[in-house]
Amino acid sequence: MGRLQLVIDVGDLDEEIDFHSRLFSTQPAKVKEGYANLVIADPSLKRVLFEKPGEGGTLNHLVVDPFDSQRLGGGQSQAGRGVGDQRGRPVISRSIPGR
Repeated sequence: MGRLQLVIDVGDLDEEIDFHSRLFSTQPAKVKEGYANLVIADPSLKRVLFEKPGEGGTLNHLVVDPFDSQRLGGGQSQAGRGVGDQRGRPVISRSIPGR
């Protein structure tokens, strides 16, 4: 089973960490200056937050992480390019136009 990675820009990182932690009943897996991510088991979701004061509330990008290179023909994205995450797993990533 794959996981959806939803990356959003937020105006206030601390406020959004608190909101998402309560919403999904989980604490962030990683927090750095201007960045946090939460890994949610059910539904299988990784929520990534980028702090952008004054520009929050927008979708940054969306990633479908299938966890299985065979689903994508040995690590090739549907566009035919090899795309992988930090662990070398194949992903399909599409940036939002104009970003």
